[in-house]
Amino acid sequence: MYPPDWPARAGIINISSDDGTEPMQICPDCHAQCSDDANYCGECLAKLPDARRWMVDSKKILEFPETERQKISEHSQTGLNDEKFKSRLFLAIFGQAVDRSIPLPRTSVT
Repeated sequence: MYPPDWPARAGIINISSDDGTEPMQICPDCHAQCSDDANYCGECLAKLPDARRWMVDSKKILEFPETERQKISEHSQTGLNDEKFKSRLFLAIFGQAVDRSIPLPRTSVT
């Protein structure tokens, strides 16, 4: 059903045959051996191949592309240079500080 080398392709090394230890996973980034039931590498915090699908790969989130940073910076500068936007933002933050039940409005810079 599976090819003979499927554990190696999945990043799993089974070392439990002779010494009685549990199967291990190999981290795709730093190649450290991690427990078979681990979701993240203990060395570099990368998501392991056998991690649950719903687990977030926090290392990829931290690697934010420079183009996205530039877009966010330009968008923020455009908004903060607009007097109407600044006053709406101030009133929304002030209203939230006074009464936490008031939701913050979702606005966009036009």
